Amino acid sequence: MIIVAVVVTFNPDADILTSLIDTLHPQVDHVLVIDNASDAPINLPPLNKVSLVANAVNKGLGYAYNIGREQAKAFGASHLLLFDQDSCPAPDMVSQLKQAFLNTVDGSVAAVGPRYSDVKGQYTSPFVVLSGISLKRVDCADGELVDVDHLISSGCLIALEAWEDVGVFEEQLFIDYVDTEWCWRARRKGYRLLGVGSARMVHNLGDDEFIAFGKPRVLHAPFRLYYQMRNRCWMILQPGVGWRWRVMDTLRSIKIFLAIALFSPNRWQRVKYMSKGIVDGLCAKMGRAG
Repeated sequence: MIIVAVVVTFNPDADILTSLIDTLHPQVDHVLVIDNASDAPINLPPLNKVSLVANAVNKGLGYAYNIGREQAKAFGASHLLLFDQDSCPAPDMVSQLKQAFLNTVDGSVAAVGPRYSDVKGQYTSPFVVLSGISLKRVDCADGELVDVDHLISSGCLIALEAWEDVGVFEEQLFIDYVDTEWCWRARRKGYRLLGVGSARMVHNLGDDEFIAFGKPRVLHAPFRLYYQMRNRCWMILQPGVGWRWRVMDTLRSIKIFLAIALFSPNRWQRVKYMSKGIVDGLCAKMGRAG
């Protein structure tokens, strides 16, 4: 198994990026940084088997992942480990993910992913399954594997053979729902996605938190809320999306909209961005927001 880590950056914090690469480097066969046209040049640690692809234009997360896939083939990759710039794996995360693949040798598994904790201190399980018309959070203890319907892209280890079969990431989404849409296609093709209880990662879940309906909620910047609402609406309308997913994500979108509109700081600005996202998603106005 040859694992190439693909780290996508855009104006990263230099210290955080260096820490991520230093932690990843001994766990994988190569670290490939794909920079999405940052304002300043990216300085990488002076390590062997670390390389940089500097995109001239920021075409989004899906485009960068797809570029990483093509570049990784030159290094003989059999599996790709995707990473955001603001995540950091545990020292044994990759070995735990690798073992999950080795334990399932029938080719049915497309991707595996770790448990993660928020860098701000709030722990959240990334493992979810569609149960009825709602998303059910699934606990996964150390040593356990659990079949899931969705894995976040950061920390996700994907078999290149499955990636070729499922297809590339949807570039017109730009950011947000890129992983959701790919996982949905993988599941439709009959592949399994596994959450790995023993694999751990720290990840930045959002810009801040707020309290809505008596519970803490992750709060994203207005521009991220635009993409989230737009891409949800776009996906709901895609052919082949089952009615249970459509109902679930419609209800979830309404709840998120109301929570932010009623309880978040600067809520009118966020409502404006979310509303525009809904309209653009329903009209299939995709790509990078102008």
